Amino acid sequence: MLVLGFPALLIPLAGPGWRLAAFPVGMAFFSFSAVVYNVAQVSYRQAICPPRLLGRMNAAVRWVVWGTLPLGGVIGGALGALAGVRPTLWLAFAGSWAAGWWVFFSPLRRQRSFDDQPGPRGPGRARDPRRPRRPSGTRERAPRTWRWRAAGRRRAAAR
Repeated sequence: MLVLGFPALLIPLAGPGWRLAAFPVGMAFFSFSAVVYNVAQVSYRQAICPPRLLGRMNAAVRWVVWGTLPLGGVIGGALGALAGVRPTLWLAFAGSWAAGWWVFFSPLRRQRSFDDQPGPRGPGRARDPRRPRRPSGTRERAPRTWRWRAAGRRRAAAR
């Protein structure tokens, strides 16, 4: 976000004449950085979330992120009307770039594996003795719906 999002600085710098080209270039970099960020954060969230909670987690994140978009649109429109478009674009750039610093200074940057994360799955937590230990090299079973689909495909192939 900090490195790839920095060229979005070109958006508020756009103006008449040759500086008009700064807007599409800045938007292209902003869009590219948004794609890279979204792929990374969704992959990270899906890797650390237990499979049975993936739907709830994705729904909660979408509710928070997409639910605040109308609020941001109203605030941006009000600021654009009161302060002007260019100062509002500067404020939007500063706010989006400041969000990158939040991640930069978080413990996430120093984490090298999922076992390093704090919390119930992190280091120092003893294994639950009631939970049977799986032999090494085995994987968790696929969710029930996947097993049903696979069984249906096997039955269809046998016909």
